[in-house]
Amino acid sequence: MDEKVLKKRLQRMMGFAIGVGFALVMAGFVFVNMISSTLEGATQENMQAETDEYVKRLNKQIDSDYQLLDTAATLISDSNLETNDNFVTILDEANRDNNFLSMCYFSTSGQGFIVTLGHDPSWNVNLSDLNDEIQRVVQKSFQGENGLSNLFVGDYTQEKVFLYSVPVYKGNQIVGALAATDHVEIFGDILDGEGVMGGTGRIHLLNSQGDFLIRSSDPINDHDVDSIFDPTYGELQFHKEEYQEAMEKQESLYFSFVYDSIPYRMYLAPVGINNWYMCSVNSVQQSNAFVYQIVEILAIFFLIVVGLVAFILFYGYRMVGKHNHQLFQLAYHDQLTGYYNFIYFQQLAKKRVSLHPDGCLTCLNVRQFKFINEIFGREAADRFLKHMADQIASSLKKGEFFCRESADFFYLYLFDRDENVLQRRLQEILDKITNYEEVSDQNYRIMMSCGAVISDQRKMVYSFDQMMTHVMYALDKAKETHQNTIWFFDAKLHEQEVMNNYIEGNMYQALENQEFKVYLQPKMDLETGKLAGAEALVRWQRSDGSIIVPGDFIPLFENNGFCAKLDLYMFEKVCGWIRSWLDQKIEPVEISINQTKRIFFDGRYLQDLQDILKRYQVPASLITLEILEGTALEDVDRFNERIRQLKSLGFHISMDDFGSGYSSLNTLSKLDIDELKIDRGFLMTVSSQRNSKEKVIMETVIQLAKRLKLRTVAEGVETQEDEALIRGLQCDYGQGYLYSRPLPAEDFTTLYLESREGKA
Repeated sequence: MDEKVLKKRLQRMMGFAIGVGFALVMAGFVFVNMISSTLEGATQENMQAETDEYVKRLNKQIDSDYQLLDTAATLISDSNLETNDNFVTILDEANRDNNFLSMCYFSTSGQGFIVTLGHDPSWNVNLSDLNDEIQRVVQKSFQGENGLSNLFVGDYTQEKVFLYSVPVYKGNQIVGALAATDHVEIFGDILDGEGVMGGTGRIHLLNSQGDFLIRSSDPINDHDVDSIFDPTYGELQFHKEEYQEAMEKQESLYFSFVYDSIPYRMYLAPVGINNWYMCSVNSVQQSNAFVYQIVEILAIFFLIVVGLVAFILFYGYRMVGKHNHQLFQLAYHDQLTGYYNFIYFQQLAKKRVSLHPDGCLTCLNVRQFKFINEIFGREAADRFLKHMADQIASSLKKGEFFCRESADFFYLYLFDRDENVLQRRLQEILDKITNYEEVSDQNYRIMMSCGAVISDQRKMVYSFDQMMTHVMYALDKAKETHQNTIWFFDAKLHEQEVMNNYIEGNMYQALENQEFKVYLQPKMDLETGKLAGAEALVRWQRSDGSIIVPGDFIPLFENNGFCAKLDLYMFEKVCGWIRSWLDQKIEPVEISINQTKRIFFDGRYLQDLQDILKRYQVPASLITLEILEGTALEDVDRFNERIRQLKSLGFHISMDDFGSGYSSLNTLSKLDIDELKIDRGFLMTVSSQRNSKEKVIMETVIQLAKRLKLRTVAEGVETQEDEALIRGLQCDYGQGYLYSRPLPAEDFTTLYLESREGKA
């Protein structure tokens, strides 16, 4: 990215920071709202609990009054006081003792009398002449229920009173009702407490229309109002009709109103008597004043912090904006050369590859750069690196770019895809770099290595990461030479080296896991057309089921010496199969096993073979050891000595691939072998050229072998014509795809040996 992009990023960062700040502010508001909501909930719960408590107190007072009347009614019933001439006097005394305003008794006929404090008793009072509320409650007692009236105006006090009434029984029969009136203010002491809501709330008693029955001293509103729904009591935050309807249904209510710009909460709980309601009023702020102060302090502190952070961000943005050029230089330029560093090069290259995958990634490296430092000094070496960077920069086309990664490593991204063009351009760059007067004048020759990988949509497209991997591989290949070398990445060669690396890295584990499998290829008797034997071949079957063919791993094993371990492994596996055939009463055939030169002359070779034969109890006569002709020709005497040792154990010896190397007929006559295996190349040439000299040579070799009493085997028999040819040349055995491909030992056993025994 350039400076403009950096500036845009800084602007985006600033925008992000502002967004975060705004989010913090919003989070603060949410936090305050959560606190407020929590306090609101706590206030509601507290109001509900205290209101319920006052409802209990009110009901307790009413129950107490009922109990007094019930006691008096029981005395009347048990003592037949209603027939006593002194009943009025007794009732008047009871009234004064219990501080009722008045007490009265009515028989079920509707006749009775009333005693009132401070007044003479009223005789022969007709119930139907009294207040409707008195009649309703007394009639209720005639039905066997306790009754409590709504408020009504008393005859003497002209104040609001209410009436209790209980039934009077004679046995099980109701004979009358005993009633008492009292001021509604008797509940005032219950409701007018300064401890309501911690002293900040008040309790009122209402009817179902919201009218005050008892209004405690109210610090909230000093207006003389009759109802909580009076507009002068407060500005309600709801529709009055909805709440009045709910109160008619005796539902609990919780709502808000505003008075003198202060929000209040009101909770209404049904008392359970005459549709009365207990009403509690409180201010959330007043009841939680301390908590609200803390919340306000936190909010102010939060705003200060947000403001401070905003200031720091703005100031930081100004400072970064002022010095962004210096930051860009520090972040994306090499401090020594002044050109791009590797970080910025990667960004540019990845972007380029994602948009236009065609191009060439190149890596330049100075051979033995450490000696330039040592010989000419650090300052001279740094001047050379600057010279190197300048020469690269002057050789680039518009849009191409490069960087110094570290020390003497330089990466270039070029737009050309033609290897010849790139070869020429890169060579010119190398020539400019190596012609450095300060060093060359002192007879020091600068050598360079250059690796390159081409991404081309017409051939092969690579990602940037793949190009980085491949260019280092190409550079390593270039370093294998000792001159100015440019090496282009070769995918096929790389794949082979990857496979070689896998093989050498996993060969011991594969041997331990028995991933090397025995395959057997039949060897046919050309005279009888029957199975005469088989050659044991190896296949590497990996754990995932894939096969690695011998051509991929045998040459490596011959170079690194692992072939010796594999030869013994295969020998033991073949002995195991022969043992299994013998155990199953299957007549075995002679099996040929290849033996490499490395194991053939090993000091423990004979002992190892004898140990394996002894372990499996297998006769050596069933095994033919195949030796390559090159092994014999290096040292005939030593070779013959080893053959005699092997034959003394009972093994047959075959010379494999005869004719593939520098065969010597004179040497052949000196070898004490049993079988001569003619290389398949002979047969391929003779099959394509019937009158060729190779046919004469092949015929001569077969006849010579017969005279030397050697069996002859022709490899590579693929057609009927091939078989007819070698049969005509009087070859003994044929081996090739005409008869069968190499088969897993299990399949060979089933298809050839068991079928021959009639067990298939």
